[in-house]
Amino acid sequence: MRESNCHILLILDQAPTHVILTLSFTNVKVLFLPSKTTSKLQPMDAGIITSFKLHYCCLQLQHAIDLDEAGKVDIYKAKIAWNEVSAETIKNCWFHTKIVSPHDETGKPISTSIINDLESIEDDPTEELIFEEL
Repeated sequence: MRESNCHILLILDQAPTHVILTLSFTNVKVLFLPSKTTSKLQPMDAGIITSFKLHYCCLQLQHAIDLDEAGKVDIYKAKIAWNEVSAETIKNCWFHTKIVSPHDETGKPISTSIINDLESIEDDPTEELIFEEL
């Protein structure tokens, strides 16, 4: 980039990993944000990281599709990854969505209520689940 006369401003927060001992590029200037700068003022936190992750995930998905079409996909890695998701994580995520709460209206632990609901659905597969508005 030096050859193209491109000037670069590198903006960093005060994270301990952002220590620059020496900078040998004449076309790069480093600006450190003040300590405790809110993430609302940091472009990386304002959507750049999210956009990068989205594009990266799309590339990973396309790679998996390409492997599957070539007959080279390893579905067991998905099984291994799923087995790493703890029951506690699943439970907390359900509580976080507020679709279910730690206790239902009867005061019974939610796990008992969910099991009973699922068993009743198994008995009548035509029954439709309807969630009340939150």
